[in-house]
Amino acid sequence: MFCLRCKEPKRPAFDEVEFWQDGPKLGSLRGLCPTCTGVMHRRTSVSRIKAAAGDLRVSIQSGEPRLIETPKPCSNPHSEGA
Repeated sequence: MFCLRCKEPKRPAFDEVEFWQDGPKLGSLRGLCPTCTGVMHRRTSVSRIKAAAGDLRVSIQSGEPRLIETPKPCSNPHSEGA
């Protein structure tokens, strides 16, 4: 992975990365730079996680629910109690 702060390729701290999926097919591997502790990112597809991560330990993370999955808000919350 490449650290933008250090401006050089680095192996993530603790040999660990997280995979954050942001669509049905794509996501980002995220790891910490061992020198500056900045977050390093690498885009990859779900099907290529193992190839992109190599021998790093990968933990799959789940994102926050999308806004469309939340219940429809009441347009006038003051009228609910009346």
